[in-house]
Amino acid sequence: MPFLRSLKPDATTRDIIEQRLEIFRHLLPANELILRGPSELTAGERELIGTYVSAKNSCTYCYGGHAAAAAAFGLDPALVDCNVDIRSII
Repeated sequence: MPFLRSLKPDATTRDIIEQRLEIFRHLLPANELILRGPSELTAGERELIGTYVSAKNSCTYCYGGHAAAAAAFGLDPALVDCNVDIRSII
């Protein structure tokens, strides 16, 4: 995240969280509930949505994380890498 001058050039998500733990300690449980809590969507499908949104936001960092997680939850990596209308999947 070198575009944030307050972070070292090779900063990771952990570095960001540790820098502002007072904020993230409240956000992380919500994030966990959204991505892993009870839902009609599988964890892989939710990660696929994260991949799609990250691509639309042009955030390659988040895209890579969500794409890897979607693949880890069993989604075909080819599906994650192509321009598929997400509504046709879920």
